[in-house]
Amino acid sequence: MHFTIHIALLFMEVVWTANIHDCINGKIWPVMGAGYHTIHRTTYRHNYCHYTIWMDWMFNTLRDPEEDEAKKS
Repeated sequence: MHFTIHIALLFMEVVWTANIHDCINGKIWPVMGAGYHTIHRTTYRHNYCHYTIWMDWMFNTLRDPEEDEAKKS
């Protein structure tokens, strides 16, 4: 891998990691944000994917944070 591409991917990983741990849900579908990550860390049965929600959607492990909030109300 070219060094510049490696640095760019590393930078994108840092931005994504900050995104899922800052408790601000950007709601940029299909990017897995803080809400999805919180559900993953509290249930350990949902939202396994790393960057996007595609594979969770395909394997029926996706749990949407907005739907969870609606059920609580």
